[in-house]
Amino acid sequence: IFVYRSQFHISVPAYKSSGKYMGIHSISESFAENARVMAAAGGQSITVVISLVSDYIISDRQMLLRAWENLLDNASQYTPKGGNIAVKITEDGDMLCFQIEDSGPGFTEEDIRRGPEQFYQGDRSRNSKSHYGMGLFIVQSFARQQGGKLILSNSDSRKGACVRLEICTK
Repeated sequence: IFVYRSQFHISVPAYKSSGKYMGIHSISESFAENARVMAAAGGQSITVVISLVSDYIISDRQMLLRAWENLLDNASQYTPKGGNIAVKITEDGDMLCFQIEDSGPGFTEEDIRRGPEQFYQGDRSRNSKSHYGMGLFIVQSFARQQGGKLILSNSDSRKGACVRLEICTK
């Protein structure tokens, strides 16, 4: 159950002019359910942790979900059957943080540097025919539009990739 506040004041920076005020809990829970279905279909286990303080954020719902789904799709594609994926949706001050880690092969140093470039496809031996080098570019473009950033690294705990998307929520 979500309590809607009757009075509120929203100050929207210029880069947020196309965003809408939306309930972040329901979006996060909906994503988590879809993520569980996708992981099960791929024979992978998934953990989704949602730890949010805010009830609402200002963003583009469709682009937010597209960004999260792009990152989940990448993790799912590179995580072998029996592997695991971990997602955390948290807040850090005025930033909404989405972090996904997998037990796949991880990123090369070049992938970390160039991954968000438009049309960058990394190691050709790892690419599928459905991979066009647009996913991380789209996610990074959204992050920048929202006053945030996309961070690529490798997971120490899972030994695969770690991707963190941060967007400004105010």
